[in-house]
Amino acid sequence: MSAPAPSAPASHLSLGDAVSVIIGIVVGAGIYETAPFILSCVASPAEAMLVWALGGALSVVGALCYAELATTYPD
Repeated sequence: MSAPAPSAPASHLSLGDAVSVIIGIVVGAGIYETAPFILSCVASPAEAMLVWALGGALSVVGALCYAELATTYPD
């Protein structure tokens, strides 16, 4: 009797996998190096928080774009 053929791993990402990828992209882009430079260009802590929130919103949009591409090209 022959051994069963090995099956290919499942090709899907869980929510945790997707979140890890996005966090890796953001951190890998140099968030620790660019934050002091960006925050030195604003006049108040309120403006710094606004810039930070805007950056977060843009990151979410980027994550949604990656998710859309992943569903469009599943292979």
